[in-house]
Amino acid sequence: MDTVLEILKDQAHREPDKPAIFTRLASGRWSGATWGEIWGKVIGLSQEFKARGLEPGDRFAIIAPNGLEWELTHFAALASGAIVIGLDAHDTGERLTKVLLHAAVNALVIGDDKILAKLGNAAQAAKFIVCFSRPTKTYSRTNLVDWAHLVDGSAKPSSALIFPTKGDPATIIYTSGTTGEPKGILYSHGQLALACEAIINTLPPPRHDARFICWLPLSNLFQRVMNLCTIASGSSLYMVADPLKVMEFVAEIAPDVFIGVPRFYEKLATGIKTKLSAQRGATATLAKAALAIGNRYATAQKNGNRPSVLLQLQYSLADRFVLRNLRSLFGRRLQYSVSGSAPIPVWILEFFESFGCLILEAYGLSENILPIAMNTPHAHRFGTVGKVITQNEVKIDADGEVLVRGAGLFGGYFGDPGSFERVSTDGFYRTGDFGRFDDAGFLQLTGRKSEVIKTSSGRRIALPAIESVLRELPWIDHAVVLGSGRKCLAALVTLDARARNSDQAKIDLAPLREALAKHINARLSRHEQPAAALILARAFSVDGGELTPNLKLRRAEIERKYHSAIENLFQMLDSSTRPQEEFLIAFYE
Repeated sequence: MDTVLEILKDQAHREPDKPAIFTRLASGRWSGATWGEIWGKVIGLSQEFKARGLEPGDRFAIIAPNGLEWELTHFAALASGAIVIGLDAHDTGERLTKVLLHAAVNALVIGDDKILAKLGNAAQAAKFIVCFSRPTKTYSRTNLVDWAHLVDGSAKPSSALIFPTKGDPATIIYTSGTTGEPKGILYSHGQLALACEAIINTLPPPRHDARFICWLPLSNLFQRVMNLCTIASGSSLYMVADPLKVMEFVAEIAPDVFIGVPRFYEKLATGIKTKLSAQRGATATLAKAALAIGNRYATAQKNGNRPSVLLQLQYSLADRFVLRNLRSLFGRRLQYSVSGSAPIPVWILEFFESFGCLILEAYGLSENILPIAMNTPHAHRFGTVGKVITQNEVKIDADGEVLVRGAGLFGGYFGDPGSFERVSTDGFYRTGDFGRFDDAGFLQLTGRKSEVIKTSSGRRIALPAIESVLRELPWIDHAVVLGSGRKCLAALVTLDARARNSDQAKIDLAPLREALAKHINARLSRHEQPAAALILARAFSVDGGELTPNLKLRRAEIERKYHSAIENLFQMLDSSTRPQEEFLIAFYE
């Protein structure tokens, strides 16, 4: 398939009556639209959009929760020749406004009219604004269109439908802005179709009745490409509008494949461990023993060794009484999970593997629409991001940086023609990640250039690995390690929901200091150990600007926001009156 529209059209013509995209009704029942119904509505909507002035090349933004409506407008806009920009409704009004103005958006779709209040005057120039839910008040603007009116519109289908071609632009993806302002990246229909083909050819083919969940915001490039893979394979797609509720529905959906981000798996693992540790007596002993048996069994299989007869018997009992119950969190059909967008700690992979849930780490960049490398069920190695996908060419530069070249590479940032300096003369893009290949050809990432700092002693330190160790403590939600140019490291720490909801005036820092000091002494080398921690009263959030919609840290924004507190913390560390071996902890409201 050369274009995104061909992927959908082919599936609709192949199996028009097969239920395709499911949404959850207020009654709790899942209702599915068939491929034929979806294709028909896409064509009708595209005519409605054209009747309202949408033209090829227009920028078409969607700021709405996941749902059937999202995909219908997405494909209808593409069928009209427009360029789709998916944005997260939970992002701040400031960033949404900047993107709309930067992209010079011509048409806009919103989930509800509350979003209009966040956008100010940024949507004034739009030819039309579609609102999925009925507006809560009357607006004087004439370009606001109710979804129900639009989907039941009267525009007559054109006798000669002209769809985009392989080289036509399809989408602009905006980067998460972890180190600065978000940047727009333009991809063609052909590149989207190629990404879909690459993933389908790399992972095992799903069975005909396979189920997938769409729960990551559709501003997320990986989620949108995975949705295309679902369509191309003829699988069923279940839409979850609120990502915070995904675990409420996952067992009843029972997906065959589950995709997520490291922070999701980390919080889930911590929650499971906390519940297990709260058990007492024989139940606690059984759970601990079962996980240890599961770990030994998985390790033997992974190393190519046949488990002993005794271990097989132990595993059978452990699985019957404990492990299968843990697996049932994802339903009874799960084959494997996929993790992307950021490195995932190995302990999380090993923990889920111990009760039979395999998580495969993948590696990609916004600037290369194809995943660069992926682990697969039949070829995976924890601590690596897998083997390079055949459509990519990857090499390691002299300084250890990962370089990539291929048909999925972007052509520069949208609206910034002079932004291609990270591509070498021979077409390789500098990813900003350090890495190396192991003896079996698996790519191992060793740090990101922007997250590898140098202390005043000249030692280079990768921050994410230290932050991952700190987050192993169940009461820590996020951790940000600082220390560039300093003689030692320090950490900003946010508390988990339970600790945060307690009476902050009564928070005793002494046991927190003791627990942190003991943990870092046991888990980190001397030069990696923070000398102090600043406990923040407020959690990091997307709305607060500290997290991206993919839940990655916005380091620059965090350092700007807490600049004074950080400086005061390092001044205390530099004080000549402080015992040098004492771990310092403070609270910041």
